[in-house]
Amino acid sequence: MSNRNRRTTKTHSRSVLLTTVGTICILFGLPGLAANTSGRSEVPGERAAAGLSESPVGAPESIRHPGQAPALFDGIVEDQQSFRPAWDISFYQGKYTRTNLGQILLAGHTKYEPSYISVLTLGRPLPYRLWRANLEGEGQVVRHTGIQKHLEFNGVVMARITEPFRGTPFSLGIGEGLSLATRNPDLENTRRSLQRPNLSTETSRKLLNYLVFEVEMALPLDVYQPRAFVRLHHRSGIFGTLCPSICGSNFVAYGVRFSY
Repeated sequence: MSNRNRRTTKTHSRSVLLTTVGTICILFGLPGLAANTSGRSEVPGERAAAGLSESPVGAPESIRHPGQAPALFDGIVEDQQSFRPAWDISFYQGKYTRTNLGQILLAGHTKYEPSYISVLTLGRPLPYRLWRANLEGEGQVVRHTGIQKHLEFNGVVMARITEPFRGTPFSLGIGEGLSLATRNPDLENTRRSLQRPNLSTETSRKLLNYLVFEVEMALPLDVYQPRAFVRLHHRSGIFGTLCPSICGSNFVAYGVRFSY
């Protein structure tokens, strides 16, 4: 084989290799590395002319609200060095409903009782992602009034889903954690009665599983990024794991959130 043919074959192999690497980088969300596989250097100002940020090669280009971590992959671990979280403060109030979780979520049916919660929360985005959802940590102090009079302390990890709502002010939050009440909540226990004399008086527990389902809407203000939300505040025994399956409680709540 002549030297010219060898050089042509070598150049073709290199081009195929660079193209393959570039394709893999694009698929895994590494646009900076993918650009470098084209075999040419980037001209200063070229990214700005194309509408992209003048970030270093390989830097994430995701545009997120403050507190969201720029994702390099659709996995769990994020680029923690460039992560700049904001603190979130929320306040919401809710009313107790005897309706179970499935009926509330699927049928929108509720049967309210005069028991209320006032909740103050402090949260912070976490430098991780779960699939395509940003993770957030949240701590809560809950005051019960009305039929129940006690305090409740909750810790929850929220998965904030924004992909289906891109271009809109909405997001969906789903949270999982633990809830500790200062006393066994009255409305979580089925009491003895003449019709049910054999039921236990204390079926629930102070420490239960905690679930959150939330729809958030951003408000058109820049200062402190206010958001309004509706939330389902749910305590339960995880299908009989922490307490009998009949224990637990649901509160339908509304509130507002600010970032700083």
